[in-house]
Amino acid sequence: MPQVDGPAPLSRRILLRILAAIAGIPLLGRIHPPLAAGGQLAQADPARGQAADVPTLPGEDHPEARARTVHNLKHIAFALHTFAAKNGGRLPAAAICRGGESLLSWRVAILPFLEEFALYERFRLDEPWDSPHNRALLMEMPRVYAPVRHGGTAPHATNYQGLVGPGAMFQGPEGTKITEFIDAARPTLMVVEAAHTFPWTKPEDVPYDAGNPLPKLGGPFDDGFYAALADGAVRFAGRKVAPETIRALVSSGDDELKTADKLSPPL
Repeated sequence: MPQVDGPAPLSRRILLRILAAIAGIPLLGRIHPPLAAGGQLAQADPARGQAADVPTLPGEDHPEARARTVHNLKHIAFALHTFAAKNGGRLPAAAICRGGESLLSWRVAILPFLEEFALYERFRLDEPWDSPHNRALLMEMPRVYAPVRHGGTAPHATNYQGLVGPGAMFQGPEGTKITEFIDAARPTLMVVEAAHTFPWTKPEDVPYDAGNPLPKLGGPFDDGFYAALADGAVRFAGRKVAPETIRALVSSGDDELKTADKLSPPL
């Protein structure tokens, strides 16, 4: 874990925006809701004042899978913000490194903030993801990283990935300041559903370069992809969203194309 270099420079206004965006996810106990028979999300009990229906989400197919991916992305976003609050306002770098070598993914770095303390302590942070010791931990992938629709996905692989490259939220060896993206007052992609999966501990994500073709996003659903944004909200981007808009959503730049009305409302 990086050393704490002082209190997180997050204003009360920003913290309230983050909490409002991710309101409703449990902060205590296991992070996954119970499953009913057949692997579907269990319905809440109306007598306890909880919503009994799966929320209305973009698209008509696989409503349970869509509800789970929103659930997963909210927890990942919350863990990333909590990491930043504990580490001087900085997000984790894309990779845990030593001697210039990328060893483990940021997905390992945020394990303590997903209530996976014991699993985190078992990793050897000075060894690569595929060392004999660390490779044995692949099978213990937290369920929050698991694809909601498998379709031939390799075991212990995830499609929840960051965008890595100049201007994106995952750039540089020190991790970016979350305020650089939230204060832009415009939506910025933080974690997306990627088209390709990788072992969850492997330091590999979606590469982004403004001078290259836009990487393909979206794997579980044919009509678009879900993403957690810098403010903690989860939104859906349909296939009709123009590539130029997706590019504008990657960085914190003040681009007139970068507008939330091109995405779904917060889910």
